[in-house]
Amino acid sequence: MSDHSLSETKTYTRRPLRELNLIDDFLFTSMLTEDGIAVPFSKLLLETILQQRFSHIEVVPQRVFNGLDTDLHGIRLDAYIEAVPENDPRLTLYDIEPDNMDSRKQSLPRRNRYYSDVIDATRLESGTHYAALPDLVTIMILSYDPFGQNAMYYEARSTLITHPDVPYQD
Repeated sequence: MSDHSLSETKTYTRRPLRELNLIDDFLFTSMLTEDGIAVPFSKLLLETILQQRFSHIEVVPQRVFNGLDTDLHGIRLDAYIEAVPENDPRLTLYDIEPDNMDSRKQSLPRRNRYYSDVIDATRLESGTHYAALPDLVTIMILSYDPFGQNAMYYEARSTLITHPDVPYQD
């Protein structure tokens, strides 16, 4: 490595708070790490997006799951929230991911699948029945339209292609 590359630094422009939004990593992380703000902020966000109330919420900002080995890909969740909806006593996990990088558009479905798989792999102890896995909801807050349909909201679920009227709880 040359001395020149060691001395190179990235320059950042400080932006006023009024120019930031939920997709801005600094603002989003600040809201999730501030004592007294993280839980009410997360509750408001979930209740607004999902149109339901929650009786219990725990927030882990910037939750990191290492790869299963040193050469395997890990993940960093912007907001990992364990919550109990008022109308359902079961714990549900919520992963909230703001993203303003349009270049990730093509990999979004596989990225979501990978994140879900890594989260699930850490939740189930050996010998535990699969029914013990909590539901997992990933919420992407994007600055771009990932599917090009000029919509502000998309909801994806696993379905049985041959029998779409049969519920598939995945």
